Amino acid sequence: MYVSSIPGRLRIRTEDQTALHRLTESVAKLGGVFDVQHNPRTGSLLIHYMDDPKVEAALHKALKKVPGSDAALEPKSTPKASNKAANMTIAKRGMLSSLGLAMLFALIDREDGHIFTGAMFLGFLSYHLYGYRKRVLA
Repeated sequence: MYVSSIPGRLRIRTEDQTALHRLTESVAKLGGVFDVQHNPRTGSLLIHYMDDPKVEAALHKALKKVPGSDAALEPKSTPKASNKAANMTIAKRGMLSSLGLAMLFALIDREDGHIFTGAMFLGFLSYHLYGYRKRVLA
């Protein structure tokens, strides 16, 4: 069983359907829980709740009552996707900035600046393409 969460939203996935069903019933009764969606096909439970420490503590208490949920309470490391998204944002901004500067240097007839910023653009583009290499080469 594992958990991914952001304030006000909690997703639990497990193969144990009976545990998810019991958890759905117990969590739906808690105060501050807006919505509980159980998807047996994917083995997940999505909980929308009020972003309040008391409600979150009650959710964790409900999780502890379900057998096999100890791993769910352990904080997960930051997924690589969020780091990748931040890096790709930097690459996109770098491409945009260096392309703008390259155009500016071309307009004012500064060949050395145009070449340097063009090389910067190619570097950011290379990093961006490397980040999406699985999609590009698929």
